[in-house]
Amino acid sequence: MSIDDPTEREALCQAAHDWREKLDAEEPSAEHLAAFERWLEADVRNAAAWERSQTLIAAYDHLQRQDIDADLLPCELAGPVAREAGNHRRPGYLAIAAVALTLLASIPAALFLLQGGAPTPVLIERTYATATAEIDTVTMVDGTRITLGAATELRVVYGETSRTAELVSGAAIFAVASDPERSFAVSAGDLKATAVGTEFEVRSNGGVQRVAVAEGTVEVSYASASDHARPSRRLLAAGTQVAATRTQGLRPVESIDPAKVAAWRESRLVYDGATIEELVADANRYSDRPIVLDATAATLAGQTITASFDATDREGLLDTLAYVFPIEVDDSEPRRIVLYRKATD
Repeated sequence: MSIDDPTEREALCQAAHDWREKLDAEEPSAEHLAAFERWLEADVRNAAAWERSQTLIAAYDHLQRQDIDADLLPCELAGPVAREAGNHRRPGYLAIAAVALTLLASIPAALFLLQGGAPTPVLIERTYATATAEIDTVTMVDGTRITLGAATELRVVYGETSRTAELVSGAAIFAVASDPERSFAVSAGDLKATAVGTEFEVRSNGGVQRVAVAEGTVEVSYASASDHARPSRRLLAAGTQVAATRTQGLRPVESIDPAKVAAWRESRLVYDGATIEELVADANRYSDRPIVLDATAATLAGQTITASFDATDREGLLDTLAYVFPIEVDDSEPRRIVLYRKATD
């Protein structure tokens, strides 16, 4: 939504900046969150200004501030810069750099549901993604921190009565800010993990979804292909994990060292009963040269392994697979690594 009046545009821009400063506090108060929601709902232009502010922050966070002319900075970014120079507001703050305009066009704005011309509860919808071998951390407006593993895509929606995330692919760990009025749910395929305030990991690779809990309690449900109406459920406490597949549904709950949850944050890939297919899919998130199973090796895809690897040591991972299983590694092709099943005499 465009705003023609420069003065009004500046006021909305500054209001969005002020709200971001309040919500960026280590633990924003419930009063601040409630007031923020009232501000969003008061005018659709407020939510549009907030989404624009968040988008531009994401764009400029990838640039060096000293390399950006202050006259090209929007007010929500130039505020901190200008304060250092002793001049908080200048007309030039409303100009937008071309790079920000390009990124803004590619990211969906806030989602508004309109009935009878009046705004209903506003949802903020964002998609986050990481590149191969990249790890990134984002913070939601409620203070929830999400760390995304390599080659991960996550869609997040924040609403009045719920907070939801869809793990499209990859792995992510969630440090959920407590909010009794809003549960926090993460879905990955047919698996769903729900928490109020906790820290837990969700992974989706090679046809296997996993949830591991470091702190708090998480309810996990899984809708089987044969009975979506009655999903299986597990209640996970800290130090437990569960996996699910389309063929097996939810597996039994197992123990896990909480310190090993999301070990990929320290470049460790830790597996306890992971399938070869899952391990290969996970390893491929760390390199542009994929490991593939040929038709013969695919018969071993469901074999399981318990091991730990350095995320950057693909050679060590492949050597382990070749040692434990009847697998032969063909590293001759420049664009991929092929695994074959060894021929038997």
